[in-house]
Amino acid sequence: MARNSSVNRSQSGLGDEETAVYRPTRLAIWSEELGARKRAGAEMRSKNELDLQVGPKCLDDYRRQLVNISGSLAGSWRYRIDPECTGRQSFMQFVMAIERTGGYSGSVKQLWEEISGDKDEFTFQDLDPEGFEILQAFGASLLNSYDTFGDFWKSLQKFKDEQLDEETFIARSVDSGIEGLSKRELKRIFKMFLPEPSTGRTKLIQSDLEVIKIALSAEQKSALRHSTTQKSLELETPRTPMRPSSPSPGLAPPSSPKSPSRSPSHSRVRSSPELPVISVEEFRRLLKRLYGSVHAGWVKYLDVTEAGRVPKGEFVNRARAIGVTGHVAELFAAFDVDNKGFITLKDLDPQVSKVMKNFFRCVEDTYGSIEEAWPKAFDVSKRRVVGKTEFAKGCEAIGYEGDPMKLFALLQPETGRTFLELADLGRHAAESVKAHEDK
Repeated sequence: MARNSSVNRSQSGLGDEETAVYRPTRLAIWSEELGARKRAGAEMRSKNELDLQVGPKCLDDYRRQLVNISGSLAGSWRYRIDPECTGRQSFMQFVMAIERTGGYSGSVKQLWEEISGDKDEFTFQDLDPEGFEILQAFGASLLNSYDTFGDFWKSLQKFKDEQLDEETFIARSVDSGIEGLSKRELKRIFKMFLPEPSTGRTKLIQSDLEVIKIALSAEQKSALRHSTTQKSLELETPRTPMRPSSPSPGLAPPSSPKSPSRSPSHSRVRSSPELPVISVEEFRRLLKRLYGSVHAGWVKYLDVTEAGRVPKGEFVNRARAIGVTGHVAELFAAFDVDNKGFITLKDLDPQVSKVMKNFFRCVEDTYGSIEEAWPKAFDVSKRRVVGKTEFAKGCEAIGYEGDPMKLFALLQPETGRTFLELADLGRHAAESVKAHEDK
């Protein structure tokens, strides 16, 4: 009688005994391997998602985050890290800039030391040495052939108000005398010039060339300012009419009506075109594009000291630093309808202010403070980040009756970010919770 290959016969003291031996088929082996690969992939995706939520932990991760937010390191430096164009950052300025660039989960002090070395401050060159070198070479080549950015831009345009895509910019830059840079480097320059991806703009305009200044030396900046000023004066100063030639001997000069005399103070008066005024809604949309929401723009950029108010001078400077042009003082007046000399979140966006007051009232009524509410109602998993589902549960726990998803969108610090940190509610709140945890 033939025996089954999956059965072994062994001898024992009690007689013959048949023992079944498992021999997996090819299909079973393949299924196990496939399942193992799927589990490994799921674990890796979960880890990557958690790392993304928690944030960067080293310099390379931080640089990648800057590129994801602003499109390039140059863009991050210009619009996020150094919006006031000082050209350098101290440690305290850098700490504030980290909040505007999506946060950092590692040691901020160690990150600072990696970027700045043993210096008390750092520049764009320290953040992106290769990018600085390419941008510097482009700027030097431009200023060798042109006095101002405007002159260079005119050489690129075929018609007024033309916007340039990548291919056109590269081709016309070469034709306009930009030398010493490869096509790959010019592509990188184009990306440096582009505004942040959240703006949706994919073509260049003249003002984008201002990014070049972050790689210029003090002497180059001074010469550029001088040339730009001279060009402006040439455009604004009226031409002096030609003097009539001296009359021939024996001929009297032609008579002319007597023109009224003008004092020297009036001789150079000229009318200038009115500056445009950005509307309140346009400014709110700008904050949403740059910071994800009006509230995030208020907390992370306008009211950085969390005094609850922003005076006129500071508002004007900060608005100009993020690209607002024209009569910024009139924009401030549109918010400061009571003529207080400062604005609050309520002035900036009454709806957002009302929602936030309701939220914090629920927090105080239920837990007494955000220090108690955050770990007990929201960050129950102790990950320091809260997704939409967790946030909705937290809102339910504190008795918030509004729409938690709308509130989440109002707090959203960056377009597309799917989680919140306590710092998104305000830096002081985050610091107080950290101090509470350290006790």
